[in-house]
Amino acid sequence: PEQNNLILRRFSFSDDCVVVFNVIFYFIILFLISWFILKNTKFGRYTYAIGSSESSTKLTGIKTNVFKILFFIFCSFMAAFAGILFSS
Repeated sequence: PEQNNLILRRFSFSDDCVVVFNVIFYFIILFLISWFILKNTKFGRYTYAIGSSESSTKLTGIKTNVFKILFFIFCSFMAAFAGILFSS
């Protein structure tokens, strides 16, 4: 009986596994949202443009300072969410 109990405990889900699955789930959701934003919005196109050549992006008339601040806010939000998930 003790050996069967040990086997069941080894393969059953504990609270730690549920937390890991939740973190992976949230990571996948945030990854998909970030991917969508960067690939399909003006913010994403401007982010790639500023990242490749800031001076040429300025010459096209895009306000690079505004979008850099928005991108830093986006990165800060993602870092804060990662910290919340890490601490939970």
